Amino acid sequence: MASINYSAKTVETLGEILNRKTSAAQLLKETQSGLNHIFENDHAAPEELIFELFKVPNKDEACIGKLLSMLKSYGLREDDPRLRPMMDMIKVIELEQEALTNEMKDPRHWNMSRAQFKSCISGSLVLITQALRNNLIVPSWQEFTDAI
Repeated sequence: MASINYSAKTVETLGEILNRKTSAAQLLKETQSGLNHIFENDHAAPEELIFELFKVPNKDEACIGKLLSMLKSYGLREDDPRLRPMMDMIKVIELEQEALTNEMKDPRHWNMSRAQFKSCISGSLVLITQALRNNLIVPSWQEFTDAI
C-alpha cells in the first residue's frame, strides 16, 4: 500500500496539536481547527488521515491508545455503544495477538499496523471523525464538565 506524503507544515501542525501543553478546552479548539483544515484540504480517505494523526514516527504503525485517549477527552467512553464496532475489533485483534505471542497486553498500549488500525476504526468512523472535528452535541466537553 502506498504511503501518503504530507507537507512539512501539515506534519508540524499535527505535531503541535498532539504535543501542546495548553488547557484541554484550548487543545480541543485547536485540534478541531487543525483537523477541519486537514479534512477539507486533503483528499485521502478519512481512515488514512486518522491513521496518520496517531502514527508512530518512522514506523507504519499507529497507537490505538492515543486515539482512545483523544476520544475520552471529547467525552466518549470505551463503553459507548457507538464505539462498540471499534472496541469489538480491538478485542478480536487482542485475542489474535495473545494467541501469537502467548502474552497478554493491554491494547491501549499497542501500536497497530495500518491494516489493523484501519479495520478497528472503520466501524465507528463517522463518530470518530465527528469527535476529531469537535462536531459532537456537546462540542467542548472539557469546558462543559468544568462548568458542571
